[in-house]
Amino acid sequence: MEIFEYEPLPQGDDGQWIRLIELHRGQGSDEIECRIQHVNLADNPQYEAISYCWGDPTVTSTISCGNNRRIAVTTNLYAALSAIRFKDKSRLLWADALCINQ
Repeated sequence: MEIFEYEPLPQGDDGQWIRLIELHRGQGSDEIECRIQHVNLADNPQYEAISYCWGDPTVTSTISCGNNRRIAVTTNLYAALSAIRFKDKSRLLWADALCINQ
């Protein structure tokens, strides 16, 4: 699998762009799968922001971000995503560690 690489956010006069995570459905020990997408705040996207403790940045787990790409996240974010995903539908989220190209 390839490592996930951030694409630049769109620039221009058509609004302010951010990244959101479409957290795919799953449960229990299912692999965490998501898709990182660019959205324009001018379109008033409906999403949830999550707050969590980052934890030790050297202790990570990986999640799938589509197109056979993976990204490392802290174990605390991994646990949060695993706990809040829906069993039957996707969820649109903002989480700083994934949505900001740090």
